[in-house]
Amino acid sequence: MCLLARNSRFVSETLVIEEVDPQGPEAMSLLREAALEARSLYPELIVPGAPMPTNPPRQERAVYFVAFLAGTPVGCGALRPLNGSTDADDPTSVCYEKRLMPVNQP
Repeated sequence: MCLLARNSRFVSETLVIEEVDPQGPEAMSLLREAALEARSLYPELIVPGAPMPTNPPRQERAVYFVAFLAGTPVGCGALRPLNGSTDADDPTSVCYEKRLMPVNQP
């Protein structure tokens, strides 16, 4: 069984990973930057004028992380139940999806 503690923080010498609000400024800035990069790399896959992506609000049993390097947001990722179940007794609800978006910094 996978359990994640709320308000988690993992620290290395130069990289800090913090749980954040998926609709907060750091998360949305990284998502926008990743979307702009994807649009420039794969213009044939993006409908011109399509709206920018957004993150859903916090969900039960889901977490969203942002990686900071020297205080600058440089990457993000999310873990959430794959089947949407919030029942702790449901054995399929302990599988998690990982979504990581490294972002190049100038």
